[in-house]
Amino acid sequence: MMKEEEFRELLTRYGNGEATEQERAMLESRYLHWNEKDKPLHTEELLNEVDTEMWAVLKDRLELGEANLSSWRGLWLRVAAAAAVLLVIGAGLFFIGQKKVEYEVLTAKRDISPGKLGATLTLANGTRIKLNSTGNGELAKEAGIAIRKSADGQLIYEVLKQNHGAGDVGNRINTLSTAKGETYRLSLPDGSLVWLNAASSLTYAANLSTGQGKRRVKLDGEAYFEIAKDKSHPFVVESSGQEIEVLGTHFNVNTYAYEAGVRTTLLEGSVQITPLQDPAKKVVLKPGEQALATKQFLRILPVDVEAATAWKNGNFFFKEEKLESILYKLAYWYDIEIVYVGKKPKMVMTGIIKRDTKLSTVLCLIEISGKVSFRIEGRKVFVME
Repeated sequence: MMKEEEFRELLTRYGNGEATEQERAMLESRYLHWNEKDKPLHTEELLNEVDTEMWAVLKDRLELGEANLSSWRGLWLRVAAAAAVLLVIGAGLFFIGQKKVEYEVLTAKRDISPGKLGATLTLANGTRIKLNSTGNGELAKEAGIAIRKSADGQLIYEVLKQNHGAGDVGNRINTLSTAKGETYRLSLPDGSLVWLNAASSLTYAANLSTGQGKRRVKLDGEAYFEIAKDKSHPFVVESSGQEIEVLGTHFNVNTYAYEAGVRTTLLEGSVQITPLQDPAKKVVLKPGEQALATKQFLRILPVDVEAATAWKNGNFFFKEEKLESILYKLAYWYDIEIVYVGKKPKMVMTGIIKRDTKLSTVLCLIEISGKVSFRIEGRKVFVME
């Protein structure tokens, strides 16, 4: 057995890109074995080092693209059997590149494309505007606020210089909503940015004013917020029985029904979370923390913020995640229905996959585990052990 000092030296070479193909294969397959068998061969400290270094290198490889990964063929063959635990990015992308034609021939008639940029804007007068089919430029005016669509697919609210009639604009309620398979970006009149995930909606006054000195929105689904700082006007997000109050910060809120509760993840700054059923139990989050709120409790947990916000950057990021949860995310993004045939497979997976990948390729990577198989019929995906 390799000594711990030798493993650390190998880990350093791996992180610096100096390890040979054989050494890379050995380390990665050993890493998979540790996770799969749950029987550490070395100290917990060393395993943590390996975990950190592996993720850094594997995520870097994701940016290389398929063309630069042909050298990973041998590695893929050696570690494929353990891929139930870890979707190795380099090897996985090689698999996509080498097997794409063969697999797509088999699934061309029943493959499903990934989600895309799109949303519906509902104005105060009930007018509905499909943003993926309307032209760029000004869409409407709401008593002192201009609403326009930019060339890069962003909805922008701007305060007009001649802001006549702005006094009643607080009553002009707008809603931006996405269907399954859609995502959109919104720029509010205060300069705050919001990324809306699939099957979500954001409701707000056109100028954000509530008449109470606060900027307020209501969220259903999932969104990532970058809030412009304004100490005199706190920003409030209401979502599924809780209120989040900030002055200016970056955070993600997930209220999807498949989650155990509302998950609020903080990247920078601070946020105050108040459960509406028991306001006295308010908590303050610090960067790198996630609040899990249910009807029974409100807990603060450490979290991998990159995993929680990967969707906003165009990735699926699974870290020791149950297959059922992964399939829920796929259902929202690909606009599909998941149908289990028999028992639900019990397995946990880790990996990163681009969200612009076709569904058949994603399912193929999961099938490599040998523990589950899929069949696509229309927009239904049948899941079998």
